[in-house]
Amino acid sequence: MHIHQLDPQKHETFLTQARIDPITGDTLVVGDKIVLCAECKSAFHSDSWAYLGNQHCNQTRTLPAIPQSTSLGHFKKRSAEYYSRVNSNFKINETLQNLNLVSAGHRLGAVLIDLTLIGLIYYMVSETLSPLLWTYFLLRDFTYKGRSFSIGKNLMSFEVVEEQSENKLTWWQSVLRNAPIGIPQLASVFSAYAYNFSYSFGNSFRVADNLLSAIFTIILIIDVILIFGNNKRIMDRAMDLKSIFKTRNRRNN
Repeated sequence: MHIHQLDPQKHETFLTQARIDPITGDTLVVGDKIVLCAECKSAFHSDSWAYLGNQHCNQTRTLPAIPQSTSLGHFKKRSAEYYSRVNSNFKINETLQNLNLVSAGHRLGAVLIDLTLIGLIYYMVSETLSPLLWTYFLLRDFTYKGRSFSIGKNLMSFEVVEEQSENKLTWWQSVLRNAPIGIPQLASVFSAYAYNFSYSFGNSFRVADNLLSAIFTIILIIDVILIFGNNKRIMDRAMDLKSIFKTRNRRNN
């Protein structure tokens, strides 16, 4: 790749053409570092060339020197108009993708529905179901026959998928994603069982239970803050996941 820095003496003829970078729309001026496509002679800032993947006109060759001919001006208008359309389409697609992302309100609502159901069953049905309830929480993003286990997400019509491929989550991905909240709660349940079973170690288990409850509360608060801050929970950022509405994912599949 050949990069040229525009010089007022060496490139006087080129500068008089007032060439425009097709990507940024900026006029190329003295001191700019530019690249010229060897096929169509269009001129780009070096950053714009990198943005295009270091290629143009389906090839990667660049001119080793800046031409002195004044007949290159017609490339300016054609290239600028073409890339104006390309950039517009890119922005439209980017906007549509952002519109498909689930809002913080929807995500928080789904979590609250799942936690409320767990609480209602725990207090109104049986405390002995706690291990099953928190196992459900760990597996709630696992998709089986096109539907995730999460009642809250199904009611809100969205699901969690991989960021790039938009593949649905496997059971172990679901467990890993929900582990910061689900694992402390499961451990707390078994800690309570151990406390009831072995009174002599009661104080130790009580301390462990309080510690795990504190961890659960802290993680939940952090996740809520992150959801409203950048729409990404702790594990969503770590695992490169996102939440999207189901209608689009069905079209893609």
